[in-house]
Amino acid sequence: IKQLTKLELDTWIHEMIRKYSMGKHQYGNFSLIIRQMLEFAVDSEIVDSNVFLRVKVDKKRVLTPELKKPDHTQVFNKSEEPLLVQHAWEQYEKGRNYVQRFVPLGIVFMFYTGLRIGELSALKFSDIEGNKLNIQRMVCYSTGEVINDTKGTFGVRQVPLTPEASAILAEIRSKREELELGTDGYIFCPYDRPVNTYTAIQKAIKLYCKELGIEGRSIHKVRKTMISTMIDGGLNLNTSRQIAGHMDERTTLNNYYFDRSDEAEKYDNFVRALA
Repeated sequence: IKQLTKLELDTWIHEMIRKYSMGKHQYGNFSLIIRQMLEFAVDSEIVDSNVFLRVKVDKKRVLTPELKKPDHTQVFNKSEEPLLVQHAWEQYEKGRNYVQRFVPLGIVFMFYTGLRIGELSALKFSDIEGNKLNIQRMVCYSTGEVINDTKGTFGVRQVPLTPEASAILAEIRSKREELELGTDGYIFCPYDRPVNTYTAIQKAIKLYCKELGIEGRSIHKVRKTMISTMIDGGLNLNTSRQIAGHMDERTTLNNYYFDRSDEAEKYDNFVRALA
């Protein structure tokens, strides 16, 4: 590190950008590691200055433009969502997931709240405050631990409960009391291992898509579906951002807002808009 020059680092960084056709997000992650490593070297008095800070990357010219992903790969459209919701309720009523019996309702609940799967898995009844949820912890999948914090630096946030979401919570509370599971633990987890619920929900959504004959998408796409629905419904963008737990409205619009219409409806909307 002491011998590293600005020219060597500059040349290598640009070689890596070309080799891997880096876009903005890829380069951001890549450069963050280098910058922090060299900052640590400065703090450790190994070097006097962070040479990375003198490297100039013309991001508009050298980085690969990032196109927004196709809508149908990112959200469930308006005909698919009700099919999934109905199918999940049917699986719950059949008791299909005997051990993780609340997994189907967890999927439905995400369509009404847009929670991250880690937040859903760590949710407790004590987090309910009237017709709102206080989102203040999440499961870290890599370690299985429950962290008393949420993703990023947003901190604790409140998510409103629709009547449908409240009905799901009431059903789970009743079932837990019937099965003597208690109501002081994690809502959607029958036992004290919420990371197992995290995994079970991921598997269930893909299985339900396959059974319904619709394009398979991850559970994260349910969150994107809910956020897109909020904005389509006319909810203020800043309010939508706060409910989603984003620091910046650009994140909400660029990464979480997609068209949920099928091709026929898109065409009709286009014609109506230009009429």
